[in-house]
Amino acid sequence: MLTDRQNKFLIKMIDLSQSSSTTRKEKTYLNRSIKDIQNGGKFQDGINRLTLSLKGLVKRTKKPLTSELDLLYKELISAYGEPDYRFLNSLPDNSGILSTIYFPD
Repeated sequence: MLTDRQNKFLIKMIDLSQSSSTTRKEKTYLNRSIKDIQNGGKFQDGINRLTLSLKGLVKRTKKPLTSELDLLYKELISAYGEPDYRFLNSLPDNSGILSTIYFPD
């Protein structure tokens, strides 16, 4: 069961995943995290996965996130802190995510 604050973030994520202002790749990352959370995954794992993926997307493309998603990203970081790389160990199959995240040098 999610808290009220977590539900508000999830609703924002769902809205952005259906928005025409987000890119296809951003929607992919949003939908993946939404699915994880809605299917009973830990909220923090879903948020970590999303923030890591978005951070990697910006690094790879050298383009900023769309404005609404950038605002959500900053709100998530403010509320939950920087992504925790240790969560990768808790995923049943993390092989697909490794190519989508950014590992600092």
